[in-house]
Amino acid sequence: MQKETAAGKPRTKLYTGVGDAGYTGLLGRDRVPKYDIRPEAYGTVDEASAALGLARATVGDPHTAEVILGIQRDLYAMMADLATLPEATTRPPWLHAQSTECLEALIARLESTVDLPPAFIVSGDSVAGAQGPMQFMPATWARWGNGDVQDPHHAIYGAARYLAASGAADGRLTDALFAYNNDNRYVRAVNLYAGLLRRTPLLFRAFYHWQVYYRSAAGDLLLPEGYPTVPAAPRP
Repeated sequence: MQKETAAGKPRTKLYTGVGDAGYTGLLGRDRVPKYDIRPEAYGTVDEASAALGLARATVGDPHTAEVILGIQRDLYAMMADLATLPEATTRPPWLHAQSTECLEALIARLESTVDLPPAFIVSGDSVAGAQGPMQFMPATWARWGNGDVQDPHHAIYGAARYLAASGAADGRLTDALFAYNNDNRYVRAVNLYAGLLRRTPLLFRAFYHWQVYYRSAAGDLLLPEGYPTVPAAPRP
């Protein structure tokens, strides 16, 4: 028996309980196998919309969030078109040609305001907005930084000023490290490496020359010294 909501209307069930024999419904009365190219296509678009949703939820700029929302709405229209067989179409496409033109115009405007990096980009640096080799939040860098947050020299000096003010200048290095990154695992790791370097200073050379690799869909990539100015390369 189907339950009713407080308003007396039947509540939509999340499952049918009868199975689907490996088929899925499209818009209209058509059904296709779940491995059909159409569910694969609109499922891929849905994944792109989900990624944009995460970006919209974490971005700090209201204008950027509005732009992302507009793109998501266009993607929903695209999914509706992909879920409709040509012979079942009874209306013009949901996604209009003007949407593509507007997106191209938007890209052109953004290109004039953003400096694109000259090399391969590794995604996932920080969902919180941390920047540069020392991962400064913008507000923290505005107070303790001086110069370019992406420059290692400037960033390291900014980190030193922040740590000193957070207790390191008074000998409370552990407190300072925790203020820098509120994670006890991080604090233990930094103290461990610091202890190793105190006992064997020459280990610095080994740490400095560690090669950094990034696992991607195209295979393991070497991130060389100077990255991203120096582009990533396939692992030798």
